[in-house]
Amino acid sequence: MKALKFYTTTLIVVLFSVFKATGTVITVSNHVLTAGQYTSAQDAIDAASPGDTIYIHGSTTSYG
Repeated sequence: MKALKFYTTTLIVVLFSVFKATGTVITVSNHVLTAGQYTSAQDAIDAASPGDTIYIHGSTTSYG
């Protein structure tokens, strides 16, 4: 019974690792000197898929 529990736990950890590793990082910046993939937060949200991470750089200009 302990072996079955160990293998089940190991399988769950591996599956979570695989699914978590599939997400991409999307960056948003509306500052001229700080490059980002998007300048609009809404455009980044629209382009994101489940599991993606969106980083929004701090700015004195509103993102909307």
